[in-house]
Amino acid sequence: MARRREQAGGTGDPTQDGQAGERFDAADYRRFYRNPRTRASDPQAAARLAGCIAGYAGHLGIRVRRFVDVGCGTGDLLRALGRHWPSATADGVELSAWACSRYGWQQASAVDFVRPGRYDLGVCTDVLQYLDDGAAATAIANLCASSRALLYVGARTRRDVDERADPARSDLTGHYRDVRWYRRRIGRTPVALGGALFVRRELDLPTWELERPG
Repeated sequence: MARRREQAGGTGDPTQDGQAGERFDAADYRRFYRNPRTRASDPQAAARLAGCIAGYAGHLGIRVRRFVDVGCGTGDLLRALGRHWPSATADGVELSAWACSRYGWQQASAVDFVRPGRYDLGVCTDVLQYLDDGAAATAIANLCASSRALLYVGARTRRDVDERADPARSDLTGHYRDVRWYRRRIGRTPVALGGALFVRRELDLPTWELERPG
């Protein structure tokens, strides 16, 4: 289910859509994060996802000292990951001016935020489908460049919207693409592990063929 919105409509580049960061206000966050009848995720779901990510990082022997969540919303996933790595530095990046003021995140778009090689883990969930093709490709390249070990990318696809999304709990505006579009762009540098996790190819970590998607 689509959890939050990076940008809907416009040019696809938040730097050209001056009001983008102001559109995702308190009402938007109440609907998609806090109202039990309409929210698309909750802290318990974030905790389960964090356990999956942290468990696989441990399985691969990846030591996470610094990680980032680009499009972190209320920070449920960021905090849940922090409980697995309490000594790590956690950076939250968010487009919404309201959320940045409320939670203290760094305000930036996935299109603009890139910190080459800074993070052991980069996370981006439910953001890319709200960017047009060019902006989404740039955001993916930024995420891959910023993550020196492990990457988690969650984005709703056209099939997800057609077959799985709950309209009452999802913001269905955006650019919904075939899953192959994402895999071609994410997979140019990292290796897919399954479960929306990717690892840097040059690390040559000991994963078996059946551990990777076909």
